[in-house]
Amino acid sequence: MKRSQSKVADAWRDDAAIERGLEAAFQDAVRQSRIYNLPVDVLKNGQIIYVSPFDIHLPEDDDPSMPKRMRNGDD
Repeated sequence: MKRSQSKVADAWRDDAAIERGLEAAFQDAVRQSRIYNLPVDVLKNGQIIYVSPFDIHLPEDDDPSMPKRMRNGDD
């Protein structure tokens, strides 16, 4: 087996790397949904529900310099 094939095979066995990749992909999808103001499809109790992308916490939401979404009734 070539060395590059070995790296790929090793990556498939690294559960932590797969989890990090899935989390990064999910966060990217939420960011795109925020840009286009589209809901995110989420599976909950066996049902697909639609959630506002602004109701899903992302790491940058903790940064006070990032603009916040205003909702009706917010000051």
